[in-house]
Amino acid sequence: EFEEKCVKKMILFERSEFIIFSIFTKNFSKFRTSLDFFFGSFLLYQDKRNEHKLVFENRMLRRDHFKRSVETGRTGDKFLSIQSFRLRTREEMIN
Repeated sequence: EFEEKCVKKMILFERSEFIIFSIFTKNFSKFRTSLDFFFGSFLLYQDKRNEHKLVFENRMLRRDHFKRSVETGRTGDKFLSIQSFRLRTREEMIN
């Protein structure tokens, strides 16, 4: 069940990335002559794509941490709260 939720989230992530890319290409085809618009649209596309990637990576890190805590029986000794967990970086999680 947990893996199914992760797969569904991955599918939604890929769909949203495709929608953002479609908007970018549609705008580009309408305004081919304007390089400023092209670069603005492309930067917006990259920002949104990176934002979605970061959200997805954070979800995967939380899932991995939850699985480890359930497997080892450690439910809160390493992370005091969800808020402090969200603030940690990937490097801190690995170490």
